[in-house]
Amino acid sequence: MSSFTMTVQIVLLLVAHTSTAQSNCVSFGYTNSAAGATTGSPIFPPVYVTNVFNKDPIVSVAVGFSATYFLTANGSLFSAGQGLNGKLGTNSTTSSTPPVYVRGEIKAIAAGFSTGYAINTNGTVFSWGAATSSALAQNTAGDRLYPQPIVDTNNVIQGRAIKSISGGQYTVMLLSSDGMLFTFGKNSLGQIGDGSTTDKLNPVSVVDGYNIIQGRTFSYIHMSLVHAIAITTNGSILTWGSNQGPGIGRYSNNLYPGKMDDPSNVATNRVFVGVAGGLGFTIMLTNDGKVFGVGDNQYGQLCTGTTVTADTPVAAHSSLNSVFIVKVRSGAEQTYLLTNSGTVYGCGYSLEYVFAEND
Repeated sequence: MSSFTMTVQIVLLLVAHTSTAQSNCVSFGYTNSAAGATTGSPIFPPVYVTNVFNKDPIVSVAVGFSATYFLTANGSLFSAGQGLNGKLGTNSTTSSTPPVYVRGEIKAIAAGFSTGYAINTNGTVFSWGAATSSALAQNTAGDRLYPQPIVDTNNVIQGRAIKSISGGQYTVMLLSSDGMLFTFGKNSLGQIGDGSTTDKLNPVSVVDGYNIIQGRTFSYIHMSLVHAIAITTNGSILTWGSNQGPGIGRYSNNLYPGKMDDPSNVATNRVFVGVAGGLGFTIMLTNDGKVFGVGDNQYGQLCTGTTVTADTPVAAHSSLNSVFIVKVRSGAEQTYLLTNSGTVYGCGYSLEYVFAEND
């Protein structure tokens, strides 16, 4: 796709399923040992991650600052990268280039700036790493060197199984099995979604302050660097948090979940199944494989073929009309698109620090 600029992030991990029931994981970009490959320097082109998984397929990866987390099909959690602040979760601060085993019985993982998160098979949420801006949901001070259950002081997730988790820079969002949203961590830009800008030490419920949710439940979540995105079970997108860009699709009313401004109805009647977001922008995927974006586009990260910022949703470049996109992923100022044939497209800024969730 010559009209786009292929981009590189500090770590991008792609999981490719093969006919031998194994998954090959490749990485590229500036790694600082975090990619799980046998190098701690820039990687061009992609290389395979060191295989220490004993033929257990990799099903998900999550990438933080100089640390990467791997989840295998049998629920084993591995990590690689810098061990500073205990962010590898191995009960030490020792760094490791090849992935090392953390624990088992895990069904979902996520990463923050210097923190890791996991959900076990019972729906309990664990956190570890740097004690920064309330991002651990622990009630005592200090880093956590290994996964420990988060503390539900407000009893908002008590009795609920958490099925999905997404980590932003210092803010975390949870999705329960009954479709409810919860957040904790830094809130200086309203990314908690409770109508305030006060940090939350423990999980709180996302509040329907604009009477938009009205009893609807959610199926997909993404906590970007400083704004939040959630998809309802009927395929609508709600956003809140930082209005920079504006990545939330509007310049005001950002402290609670709200709809994007869409005066031209570009995305209003679409059914969305996936989202991703970076610094001041959001990428949206529909059930018919089409991509839309909104917000900052100074590096072409909206994949429109231009660098014009979009205050309201716009369609991706027409050269994507002939392919079916099945996943969207983002960095701080980059976007990656995966087609149903396994081809990866990229657009945006290169050689920029980024952390992202991938699966």
